[in-house]
Amino acid sequence: MAKGVVIDGAGATLARLRQDAGFATVDEAADALGVDRSLIYKYEGNKVGVPEAYLEKLAERLKKSLTYVVLECMQERYPELASKPVAGYFAKLLKEIE
Repeated sequence: MAKGVVIDGAGATLARLRQDAGFATVDEAADALGVDRSLIYKYEGNKVGVPEAYLEKLAERLKKSLTYVVLECMQERYPELASKPVAGYFAKLLKEIE
């Protein structure tokens, strides 16, 4: 993945992944990941795009690959994919890289 990639429109997925990573609150995540809490609120509220650096930190905490986190976010960002033949491919990819 190229540096500087930014994902937007996946706030609910980011909130779920943050919680899956063991951070019940945004403040906990901000402290542990070294990110300003206001930015996390903006990421999860779909106010700004999420930079790759944050996705990498979240993936590391989840003990998942960056690709896994990005695919999870893409499913929310592009819900129309669920009704396309590619939906099964996404599910298979996520299971394989998990």
